[in-house]
Amino acid sequence: MLNYVTSADTGWKILQFIPERYIGQLGTEVMWANIGVIAACAVAAVLISAILTNMLTEPIYRLRGLVRRIGAGELGVTEDDVGDDIVGELGNCINTMSRNLETLVHRNYEMKLRNKEAELRSLQNQINPHFLYNTLA
Repeated sequence: MLNYVTSADTGWKILQFIPERYIGQLGTEVMWANIGVIAACAVAAVLISAILTNMLTEPIYRLRGLVRRIGAGELGVTEDDVGDDIVGELGNCINTMSRNLETLVHRNYEMKLRNKEAELRSLQNQINPHFLYNTLA
């Protein structure tokens, strides 16, 4: 390839000769450089997406485990580090629900126990007068 430029000051022509194999070699080097840049960008994109995915899903998996534990009967369990984002807000609600559920189950148990005691006292009160009447008569 032959290229020339005419100087405005002197009027001389400056010739430049570039062999075709050199141009082909430059094209190949540029192509491999582009492939390298594209590969590096692809690897970086995969790594960044994996890190972001883990950052987003890890708190959700922890909350899922918490809900499963509550469903299995572990009342009152909470997750300490829930964060400040929307998932953290959901975690705080689940923590509150777990504590409230434990309180309600405990109250229900106490109410049933009191109910049984009241029934027992009622039956005892029914038996006692008849016993006294039968023994005195």
